[in-house]
Amino acid sequence: MPDTELPLGYGTFDDYLAALPAKPRRNARNKLRKFHARDDLRIEVLTDFAELVPDMLELYRQVMDRADQTLDVLDESFLHALQRPGGPDQRLVACFEDDRLVAFLHCLFRGEGAIGARIGLDYRLAHEARLYHNVHYAAIELAIARKCSAHPVRPDRIRAQTGARLRTGRPAVRHDPCEPTAPRGAAPAAPARAQHGARPDARAPLVSTPPHHNVESRSSCPVSK
Repeated sequence: MPDTELPLGYGTFDDYLAALPAKPRRNARNKLRKFHARDDLRIEVLTDFAELVPDMLELYRQVMDRADQTLDVLDESFLHALQRPGGPDQRLVACFEDDRLVAFLHCLFRGEGAIGARIGLDYRLAHEARLYHNVHYAAIELAIARKCSAHPVRPDRIRAQTGARLRTGRPAVRHDPCEPTAPRGAAPAAPARAQHGARPDARAPLVSTPPHHNVESRSSCPVSK
């Protein structure tokens, strides 16, 4: 899969939009308008989202059921393990229809890098409200607010509309002749890695609550500062 990256360094999300070429800028604003036309939708950025994990998994399964390819499939134990003390710096970009979670983008941060680990969507209204694009725009705004310098964006369908560019690189293979080569498929699945205390790769794909949750920011706009 091509590896693409969105260079940041903008002062605000509006600055980012203004820097887009004319067609992506027009498309982005159109998608934002469609989202804001729904008074019952809002996006929040959460630090504590343990109570939302069951709802996240249901939305995640909707995406996986429609995916052409699947790698590791996350489960509840993996998501809970990420929230243990000493875990990664993470936020949940969560979209609610009233008090019901309808989309999320799970974001990880390290240094000046930001990336989205997994996404979930309620396809009942994903197209009408442009949920896929709006949680990505919210994540971009969050990354800008955190002074991140780059934001990987993997899917080609979002790359052209966000201004991301292909990132060149060369694959690296290491073979230690003193150790037997593990058979293909022997690497532990994502849930198993979490149970053994391993952290997720901070460069993995950036493929989104009710008032009683710990909310870092809350707004009817894509993401509030």
